[in-house]
Amino acid sequence: MERSSSRRLPGSRSLSGLALPGLALILAVGTPPASEAQSRAGEVSIGTKYEFASAHLTGRIPVRIHLPADRGKGGTPPPVLYVLEIADDFIYASATADFLAHCGRIPGLVVVGIDVDKLSGPPQGMIDFLDKELIPFVERITGAGPRRILFGHSGRSFAALFMLLNRPGLFEGYICPGLGLTWPLEPGRIDFAAMAAERWAKLSTLPKTLVFSLGDEEKFFPGVDRFISVLKARAPSDFRWSYLRLPGEDHESTKLRTLYQGLEFIFGTGAKQDDRSGGGAGDRERLVRPRTRE
Repeated sequence: MERSSSRRLPGSRSLSGLALPGLALILAVGTPPASEAQSRAGEVSIGTKYEFASAHLTGRIPVRIHLPADRGKGGTPPPVLYVLEIADDFIYASATADFLAHCGRIPGLVVVGIDVDKLSGPPQGMIDFLDKELIPFVERITGAGPRRILFGHSGRSFAALFMLLNRPGLFEGYICPGLGLTWPLEPGRIDFAAMAAERWAKLSTLPKTLVFSLGDEEKFFPGVDRFISVLKARAPSDFRWSYLRLPGEDHESTKLRTLYQGLEFIFGTGAKQDDRSGGGAGDRERLVRPRTRE
């Protein structure tokens, strides 16, 4: 067995006897007090919170508003992203909008988060609240322009789709991740495919944009496929739409990727994609790329 070859030099001290007192001396003499090394410089905030008492809905409505960094530059009023949220969708939506604007992919957006968790009232009540109360308030205090986008995930995607079909002029673009349409139709659900077929049969033009998505949510595939068949057969030719199939994503995680790609699609800055919207079973094995219907 080999013996250790380490030897202590004559007159040397152990590490514990020499290094630690020296380190203590450095810390005591050479390091400034903590109060001088750092100081609190302020708070980091991404928005301002308001509360609305609406004449059209029951309950007080929390609303958060985030302003873009380049607001006021160039003289063009910023568009607005309205987020129907029940958690903290406002936080990642604001960060995503700022990041895409920083990269030059979209203009800077005002982001408005509407907490709909405790609200009650008819669908028309939500439309009236947005149209007559919230949108005028936001545009007055932020200087935002008429370009508006609505984002709603899961159950909130139904609210966004309802507005598209019944008040399409209220928003320019609609982003609906986790669009949980079912077929056969579940009791109590609105038949959005039938509603779309009826509304669009009367329209010759609809210059709006819709982006919707599903992750690995097989129970919604039949309902979304049925809706896509209506889009292909009945939607006016100037209506732009994109269906994103996102393998590997679940119902919750679809939100961020759909928002990112949806904003690019709406503002026309995404890379040109393959025409694969609404395909058959084979397309479910990979991402269905954004599609513009010419």
